[in-house]
Amino acid sequence: MVQTFPPEPSYCTEMGGYFNAAFIFNPFAPRTVVIVAILFVSGNVTINETGVIPWSVDHEHRNLYLDIKDKNFTDFAEELHFKPAEWRVIPYDRTRDSFTLTVNGTHMNATPAGCNATLEGLLD
Repeated sequence: MVQTFPPEPSYCTEMGGYFNAAFIFNPFAPRTVVIVAILFVSGNVTINETGVIPWSVDHEHRNLYLDIKDKNFTDFAEELHFKPAEWRVIPYDRTRDSFTLTVNGTHMNATPAGCNATLEGLLD
């Protein structure tokens, strides 16, 4: 049996800090992802979306390789002042069903459960 990767359609960081992200994988456009960034600055919320970005994965399903040369990603990284090299390889932990994102040196986990927490935090 072939295992689907990633197992879930959405992975989000949990609310907290100034930056939260949602990775949304489209089952109708395989090997693509849209990243939604939620920024909290001085009491204001800004939401920024990448557009479709291609990705690949290693044979063990341990690393997602984001196409950081794709224009949708480069525009996103430039606007949010991210270091593209930090997003080239995004580690996946099968045991926890989570991705580890690095944003300007800070590591954060994105999980399917994080999406519920992120939505609740936005609605509070």
